Amino acid sequence: VKPEENVRFMVWHEEMSRLNFDFNFKQEIIKYCRNDVDILRRACMAFRKIFLGRRDVCPFVECTTIASTCMKVFRKNFLHEEEIGIIPPGEYRYKDNHSHEVLQWLMWMERELGHPIIHAGRGREYRIAGTPVDEYYEVESDEATLDRSNVYRWYKMFSEGREDVNDEERAGRPSTSTTDENIDEVKKIVLANRAWVSCELRKALEKGYLVTNVSEIWQFRVTRFDPRTRQGGLFAEYINSFLKLKQEASGWPSECLDDESKERYLREYEKTEGIVLDKNNIARNPGLRSVAKLCLNSFWGKFGQRTNLPNTEIVKKYDRLAALLTSSEHEITNILPVNDEIIYVSWRLREETVAPSVQTNPVIAAWTTAQARLILYKYLEKLGSRVLYCDTDSCIYVNIGEQSRVREIFWAI
Repeated sequence: VKPEENVRFMVWHEEMSRLNFDFNFKQEIIKYCRNDVDILRRACMAFRKIFLGRRDVCPFVECTTIASTCMKVFRKNFLHEEEIGIIPPGEYRYKDNHSHEVLQWLMWMERELGHPIIHAGRGREYRIAGTPVDEYYEVESDEATLDRSNVYRWYKMFSEGREDVNDEERAGRPSTSTTDENIDEVKKIVLANRAWVSCELRKALEKGYLVTNVSEIWQFRVTRFDPRTRQGGLFAEYINSFLKLKQEASGWPSECLDDESKERYLREYEKTEGIVLDKNNIARNPGLRSVAKLCLNSFWGKFGQRTNLPNTEIVKKYDRLAALLTSSEHEITNILPVNDEIIYVSWRLREETVAPSVQTNPVIAAWTTAQARLILYKYLEKLGSRVLYCDTDSCIYVNIGEQSRVREIFWAI
């Protein structure tokens, strides 16, 4: 409660006590709950009106979360056809869905047989009359007129019905330890092999790091926003739209007291951000500002969302339960009987059946977080040992004088 509201409440309480007011708690709590729901209803309607009026998206009908709402706004209003690629589940090296277990088995079979096999790990699965098979190879016979073709199919062995389950550690599990003698070697192994975004890699090379091995490179067509022409950039139109909305809803800065200072602020903002603010729309609006800030900050995580999230299904029919239990695509993780008519079944798709999501792109997610880390690193590099604490979007440091302050006008979103 704010101090001024607390003062008003205490004055009201003293007045009611003086009048011997009979406080009916049941009546007041019902009134409070109804009022609370009415406020929430009005807030939701205002929230819905903003998205419908500005970007033709209903957050309550078309979406379920803020992140999905932001993605819907982007795809519906800003995304062009064939602009963002859908990364296949096996990445770009494998065109067909596959299981790592199958590929390991096929590699072992190649070694045993002594000749290569056609499978998903080598490009595409072989098809017989349009039907894909896990493994296919041809062997020439001793007789010149006869050849032999071999087709294999992988079947996974399930462990239902085991009787030897216990709580002890699994057999063959290694003991692990790191001593002073081998810690440097362990660091080399752990830190050397990972995926890097090119901009971070350039910074690492600039700081003296060395690249000792490159196993794979993904190179994409790049587009960048040009502040002079205001063209280009994959997300420039989306970002500029909501950044403009947020800045206008923030109102005039405290130092803008006359027309001259306001015009100077508009010129500086356009020069710094490349966005032309509408002088007539600049007015403090905390609600609208919050919506714009949500769209700026809650958009990016959707690109990095896992595609095979667990699901819990309410099952009421025996046929559906039987279909889930016998499905080759679903992996049952839990079954919870609720009553005689309802069962909760938790499941997720098996690795080899996961389809790529049309809303995710881990490359964009990695690129976005890399850019954020580089911006943070720029300030850490400038401040050096004066840094006390840093987070993904903030930095607390020791100020040793007015000249040592880091001044940024429009950086923070």
